[in-house]
Amino acid sequence: MRRRPTATLLLLTLLLVLPVLRLPAAQPLEITLTNNWTTPSFGITNLAGGAGTDFSATPWESAANAVELEVKFSNPPWTVSVRKVDSAWNAVLHLSVRRTGPGTGGGTLSGGTTYQEITGTDTAFFSATGGDKKNIPLQFQISGVTVTLGAATFSTTVYYTVTDT
Repeated sequence: MRRRPTATLLLLTLLLVLPVLRLPAAQPLEITLTNNWTTPSFGITNLAGGAGTDFSATPWESAANAVELEVKFSNPPWTVSVRKVDSAWNAVLHLSVRRTGPGTGGGTLSGGTTYQEITGTDTAFFSATGGDKKNIPLQFQISGVTVTLGAATFSTTVYYTVTDT
C-alpha cells in the first residue's frame, strides 16, 4: 500500500515539472547601433575670427540622425542608459547626446530629447512603454573645443545599455 501513494506523488511532481521544461528559451534582450558616427576635425576654417583667434564657443553638432538605435526582444517597459570610456580624451571636452525622434515600432519613448552629457557612469537616457523599436535617431554635441588643446586626436567610446524595467 505504501507504493501507490509514492508513485502518485512522483507522477504529480513530473506533471508539474514537465510543462516548465518545455518552455522555449527566452531570447536575450538586444540593442543594435547603426550609422557609426565619427567626430569631426577642427582646423583653421573653424576659427571664430581667422588666424590668432580661438574656435567658436558654439558647440559642434552632428547630423540629427548620426546614429540610430534598435532594441529587440524586449519586455516593456525598458530603459536605455549611456556612458563613455575614454581612450584619449581631454576633460575640457564635453560630449552630449540626445534623441531626435521616436523611431518606429510599438509603444512610445520618453525622455532623452534634450542634450545630456555622457560621463563615465551609466546614466538613464530614455525609456519605452512598448516593445521593440528601431531607427531611434541620436544626435551628438561636442563643446569645449579650444586652440589651447593643441593639435591632437581625442577619442572615446560610447556604450548604450538596454534594461527591462
